[in-house]
Amino acid sequence: MTTSEPIRCLLLDNNVTYVNPTRRLFVEALKRAFDLTIFGPGYVSTDVLEAGPETFVEREGPFHVVIATEQMLLPHYYSKEHLLSGVWRYHAYRHATEWMTSKAPFDFLRSFDGIRIVSFLQTDFYSVKPPVIDLVEEADAFVIGAGHEFLLEPGEELGADGLSESRGLWRSYTTRRSDRVVSLTHMVDASEVSHAPLATRRYDASAPGAHYELRLLAQESLRRGVADLRLPSEVWARNVLRLRNYLRLDGRYLGIKFLNAYFLNILTNSRVVFTSPGRLGFAIRKYFEIPAAGALLACAPCKAFAALGFSDGANATVHGADELADLARDVKKRPDDFQGIADAGRKLVEEQHSVAARAKQIHSAVEAMLNRRFRGSEWKNGQFTLT
Repeated sequence: MTTSEPIRCLLLDNNVTYVNPTRRLFVEALKRAFDLTIFGPGYVSTDVLEAGPETFVEREGPFHVVIATEQMLLPHYYSKEHLLSGVWRYHAYRHATEWMTSKAPFDFLRSFDGIRIVSFLQTDFYSVKPPVIDLVEEADAFVIGAGHEFLLEPGEELGADGLSESRGLWRSYTTRRSDRVVSLTHMVDASEVSHAPLATRRYDASAPGAHYELRLLAQESLRRGVADLRLPSEVWARNVLRLRNYLRLDGRYLGIKFLNAYFLNILTNSRVVFTSPGRLGFAIRKYFEIPAAGALLACAPCKAFAALGFSDGANATVHGADELADLARDVKKRPDDFQGIADAGRKLVEEQHSVAARAKQIHSAVEAMLNRRFRGSEWKNGQFTLT
């Protein structure tokens, strides 16, 4: 197709909201990248759902490409009861559950005569199951998600124990079929960006998030330095969670917005924020949220740290978790000496890991697919490239 012709894209999705905003931002990126139409529960009426995706496409099509989110695969290997009581228990949605467990959307993707893609941007790659890989391969689909370069190999040490073969299933697949992978990860929105200087921030340091081993060590390091460091109140954090639970806001839009706003407030008011990779060495979203919020990213390096564009001392700082209090004291005393690093981190994320950047990256990959030129993708020195 010609480069001037708009790419018409059909997204098959279940409109649920997670605490992690990546899947919501993925839809925004697709809106920027393509002439986008969406089919699925929470996007169209029950009458349209009942008529099925084939009827919808006859009326709204034709489309050059169909993209399904990982939500559309779930009914093919989880029971309805498990989906409603477990998988979606902590997610917010307003539509009836009947169509959330339908197999029809993904069945349509498998039969679509054109470019077929499945997005895994909101997937825990640690827990990918064999049926997921089978479904993707049966559909002969491309995938959007972490390429093998972002994940530890089976047998590599991570914490106290190694990574089993089964837990490395996604890495094995993306290594074997690298020619089908649009290698992308999380993104940030412009609303998450802060230009407040380090010198004026309220907190000296923080290490928010789930209790990974290194994050616990970082939090303990900060507690030992609390005499001369100003930190976000742990009591207030516990009360926030208690209030959420008391009001039964888990899995509710208000509860999710509340947690997101509370977390962003910590980032934009902290000089130094520590994070560490997920179990597979993967760059969790905090690697991008922290510098976007204008804080100094202090971290244990994730897999492909340099490939994503990060550089110790240039736009981030690599520090041991137990060294965080000392770093926080240095930044507190000399904030202007570290301001350039924080600014460079924000610049990297805005240019390469924002919604606008992901839109361009996805568009370039799909355009190559349509022109039969796509052979895979990778990251080099902070740049997404087609191989």
